Amino acid sequence: MTHRAITLAAAVTLCLTADPALAQRTPPRVMSLVEVLPEGEDQEIRWPVAVASNDGDRLAVADAFRTRLLVFRRAGVAWTLDRQVTLAATPAGLAWSDGRWVLSLRGIDDLLAVSGSAETTATIELPAGTVPGRLAPLAGGGLLVHDSAASAVLRITRDGRVAGSTPIDGDLTGLAADGSGGFLVAIGERGRVLHFDATARLLAAWDLPGRGPVPAWPSGLAAEPADGSAWAVGRAGIRAC
Repeated sequence: MTHRAITLAAAVTLCLTADPALAQRTPPRVMSLVEVLPEGEDQEIRWPVAVASNDGDRLAVADAFRTRLLVFRRAGVAWTLDRQVTLAATPAGLAWSDGRWVLSLRGIDDLLAVSGSAETTATIELPAGTVPGRLAPLAGGGLLVHDSAASAVLRITRDGRVAGSTPIDGDLTGLAADGSGGFLVAIGERGRVLHFDATARLLAAWDLPGRGPVPAWPSGLAAEPADGSAWAVGRAGIRAC
């Protein structure tokens, strides 16, 4: 049997950190997962739109091309395809929260929760008219949800209640929780990253450097709760800032 190697890669730039010295000595990094799957059109991952980890032995990928959730299981030093779940619509966001995979789907107001140990699903209801996009898990449980209809980030509790809404001015292209109840957002067309605390107060704003006439356009964020560091990836290239 022939096989095809599937590669998921992300160029990561260290751009925000509580320790300036750390930013100087940490080189840009590219992280890549290469997984070998059986040959066949049904196995191709042509449009991965989101990835999430359970911080243990599972890694999930939301595939917009075939509208499915792929869950990989760690097997020694490698990863194998554990299962896949067919979705009712194109995925837009993915997060691991409260022991389950949570997805936002295009054209559907509510969120879909998939059990981490079985293919059972449940619905997390959102306010009528919500257009959910990017997701980020909150430390201790709950979620951050970008509602593009209201141009806001919703704070969702573990039991599904909306505990707050923070207006966001601009095209949100990245969302990450900071581990202390706050969160960061990336504004694509402005090349900016904004940091809010748990009360939705703006703590800081950073303008990311572009490359010549090409704007940074940050397209993703990740945060490290342990030390307060955060990372952004942009189309202008990989560079420390």
